[in-house]
Amino acid sequence: MMTPFTALLVIILASTISAEFHPTEGSKETDPPAQVQAIAGLFDGCYGDTESSLNAAKNYHQSLPKNNNAICVSICLDNGFITAATRGADCYCSNSLPTPVRHLSYEKEAAGNGGPCSTKCPGAYAEGDCKGDECCGGEDSYSVYVVGETDVLGQLVDRILTNFQLNGERIHNNILSVNEKDALECQCFNGEISIILTARTINKNGEGGIKTLQVTFIDGKPTKPTEIQPIKELKETDLIMKSIEKLLQSEEPIFEEAFANWDILCDNYFGDSGLECSKEFEQTVGFEQTFSVEHGMDISITFGLEVTGNALFVETTVSFEISAAYSYTNGYSKTTSSEQSESFGIAVEAEKGTKVEVRFFKSDQPVKVKWRATFLADGNVLIRYGGTFDKIVDLSRVLTYDQRELFALGTIDYGERPTLIARARALDKDGNIVSMSEEKKELQLK
Repeated sequence: MMTPFTALLVIILASTISAEFHPTEGSKETDPPAQVQAIAGLFDGCYGDTESSLNAAKNYHQSLPKNNNAICVSICLDNGFITAATRGADCYCSNSLPTPVRHLSYEKEAAGNGGPCSTKCPGAYAEGDCKGDECCGGEDSYSVYVVGETDVLGQLVDRILTNFQLNGERIHNNILSVNEKDALECQCFNGEISIILTARTINKNGEGGIKTLQVTFIDGKPTKPTEIQPIKELKETDLIMKSIEKLLQSEEPIFEEAFANWDILCDNYFGDSGLECSKEFEQTVGFEQTFSVEHGMDISITFGLEVTGNALFVETTVSFEISAAYSYTNGYSKTTSSEQSESFGIAVEAEKGTKVEVRFFKSDQPVKVKWRATFLADGNVLIRYGGTFDKIVDLSRVLTYDQRELFALGTIDYGERPTLIARARALDKDGNIVSMSEEKKELQLK
């Protein structure tokens, strides 16, 4: 006769993720059912050949005879990943951008037309050359999408279910006392078990409520997840921020403009020795930057932060976003604008027989940074053993540390980061330039 514990070991789950994510050695070669759907993800760009990174541990790969970007995004979203990359029939899922990064284009319209991502998806309807989302990478490139919002409770329930499927007896031995295990030997258990999680949901406007999710095993088979009324004794699942890091910084060409024409700083054509001269300049400079979330969370965040990245990235992320509990929900965006007055100058020596002219410039360097935030799920899970008793345990008793990790991904557009420039040139009596010098001052948002 099969015991309740061994019965759990033969549960067949219709749709869960694996307890550990494996590289291509364990890849599936089956094609999912034909789908007619819009791509739920956002196109992030065309990246150079990074197969070694996409095959790394914790990434996921399928080879699909009818692959397209919509199918790949759907697979990655269902399996709890935040990015999807396609190259021909290959679909890769990851929790990062490809590394080492060789970014080729941010524009979806750049796909096709002989560009770097010009391989038509095997599942695309189009004939001939592909265009936009009909293209799945290229010979040495990948089309990369950010897949959308994580259903946090859904993902955690999936991972707990998988662990019960693979190691049900181990979980019971870990969470139950001897007396509790003895109690389950009676027929009142009948092999029925429920897994229940609860959390405070939130959206990009800061609105939300309590969500409680339940999955029940009946005769060794799991029901579909259903929402139930909140359970007072069950501690809510929370996401604790572990880190936020810079994945990729994109710098566009520098634009430079002059504030005025060349002005005479000092005239030493008839002097007996060198002449010291200087000039100060003041300019009002505008700043605008936007923090946005392309892949976010649907439950509230607790901030306990270790930040890595350059000073500009850390300054913006911490000072403008870290206090908002909904800053990492999908679709969240915040633009900050300001103006500040800056003064700087230049000091030079005009050699005998020269005059010095000065001119002031401002250069703008558009900068965008891709960031990734890592969160650790914390809270309790209620395991309901039929009509026998309820057992509330910490998530760490049923999930590994890695299985409790979840990720958000987004962009900080710093706008045009300005640098003030003072240039001086020395001219002889014939108007020939004999020397040049300059001073620069990079400006930071205060």
